Amino acid sequence: MNKQPQVTEQTKANLKQAFWELYLERPIEKITVKQITDRAGYNRATFYLYFRDIYDVLEQIENELLGMLGQLLEKRLMKEAEPDFSSHMVLLLELARRHSTQFSVLLGERGDPAFAPRFKQVVAPILDRFLVTDRALTPGEAELLREFYLSGILAAVVAWLDDPRGMSIAEFIPFLTDVVLPAHL
Repeated sequence: MNKQPQVTEQTKANLKQAFWELYLERPIEKITVKQITDRAGYNRATFYLYFRDIYDVLEQIENELLGMLGQLLEKRLMKEAEPDFSSHMVLLLELARRHSTQFSVLLGERGDPAFAPRFKQVVAPILDRFLVTDRALTPGEAELLREFYLSGILAAVVAWLDDPRGMSIAEFIPFLTDVVLPAHL
């Protein structure tokens, strides 16, 4: 009986992995439940124990990634009396690198269009704390500035993830803070 939760989690993980392998090969519209279950070695009934449909699998994967990122950043923001933009970006980039395939695909052209805005929502508190709230801006101006920074950082992170021989995290952070955003940090 004690193994049941472990078996359940492993089954769910196997189905997600099978989905992800297929998602790397083709658009979500061309993935079927049968393909997922065949690849994972389960039947359709097992799939429906864990997921409503194929889009639910993708949503659960996205929620896990964003949940990890949000928890990591929230813990860090609440702990530090004197927060540092660079250290927060290191956390974000380490997580993105650890899950680079998922982040690269989800934030790229083939990804879920709803993922980027959700990603921005998780990262926005960092920018609010370091770049937006210390200025005398109207709410509308603050929102525009936040979106400008979020979009730029997001595009830079996607390009960084897509170039495995490019900059290390230790090189990328100073590039962002010293070259891209120097006047504000």
